[in-house]
Amino acid sequence: MRVGRGISAAIATHEALTTGVHGVGTSYLPKTSQSDQSLSDAEIPAAIARDAEVTTEITTHAAIATAHQDAPALIATHTSDVDAHARVATGSYTGDDTVGRAIAHGLGIVPRVVLIFSQSGNYVWGAIRGEIGGVFYNYDTADGIQTTTDSDATNFYVGNATEYELSMNKDTYVYRWVALG
Repeated sequence: MRVGRGISAAIATHEALTTGVHGVGTSYLPKTSQSDQSLSDAEIPAAIARDAEVTTEITTHAAIATAHQDAPALIATHTSDVDAHARVATGSYTGDDTVGRAIAHGLGIVPRVVLIFSQSGNYVWGAIRGEIGGVFYNYDTADGIQTTTDSDATNFYVGNATEYELSMNKDTYVYRWVALG
């Protein structure tokens, strides 16, 4: 009995896909010893099962090939969406008792928050929230805000003449910061 062209076409397509898409060759697909792909009655059930497997493989490989072709465009779309990515920058500076001192953060956007920690003197930490000018501080059991210049896409600002320590710019104090955008 002779199996129709369907299995031969499926075999050829599968060979092309396995070699072209994944480079795994055709060892997966067993062949009969006869060059014309004729099968005996005893071989027909196994050939039908292989035909189903090949059809499934062709469908799977076709989907993979499409996904592979679309990947560069999908990656480009995703990476160009700056809002989809968190931006993080860190640094340190030494205070200098300056009002409205600019500290470059390097995010390229207005940070959503900047956390600042004093490594000198008393344990003080502060946070600057987005475009709202001011350092929200926590000192011992007190907290509050020291007004400063609004953050922008280049800098955040520290230092208020009323209280340099609480506005995160006390002379000679070392500060560490992390900016999130």
